[in-house]
Amino acid sequence: MLRSDSFDAYLALYAEGSDESLAEDDDGLGEGTDARLRFTPEEDGTYVLRARTLSGTDGGGYSLSLRERPAPARAPRPARIRLGAEEAGELTDRDPQQEDGGSYDAYSFRAEQGQRVIITLT
Repeated sequence: MLRSDSFDAYLALYAEGSDESLAEDDDGLGEGTDARLRFTPEEDGTYVLRARTLSGTDGGGYSLSLRERPAPARAPRPARIRLGAEEAGELTDRDPQQEDGGSYDAYSFRAEQGQRVIITLT
């Protein structure tokens, strides 16, 4: 996490020796201008984290923290939904999260090979 009261925080992550970023974040904390990256390396190695301003022109004090994330909770059993049905829901911070931190609700349904289905989320 990169927090600053002085500037709009921006994080970028690189494999050592690479100029191509593996992950970037501007406002990942969802609260103002602080940044947060979630990263799961696909291989062992050394990574370079660039903590900087979004605009590249201002500056000031900041705090940077790095910690290990706990293993994700076991995915919940999907709720059943039938063709022709409609469900109402709400995404909250109590819902399970994807790797990128986004909350989700899960549903399952049965379909036959070749059957055409339309799924709409409003």
